[in-house]
Amino acid sequence: DSPSDLFDTVNSSIEELGEPEKSIILLRKNGLTYKEISLVTKISERTLKRKVKSVITDIRKKLKDEGFFIPADTVERE
Repeated sequence: DSPSDLFDTVNSSIEELGEPEKSIILLRKNGLTYKEISLVTKISERTLKRKVKSVITDIRKKLKDEGFFIPADTVERE
């Protein structure tokens, strides 16, 4: 699998998300902090972090199921 296949799989996974998860991920992808996203969405930072962690876990599983190697120590940071 090529890097572009990986990129396509991640992007399609994001596009398939429901709201508010899709918006949260896109805002994080564009560099907003949890605090900034919390102010915009009126969702607590703790809840945002749980949602992001859940989405990342789901995307990692999908990538693994599709044969991509994802190192275990890959984590999302503030």
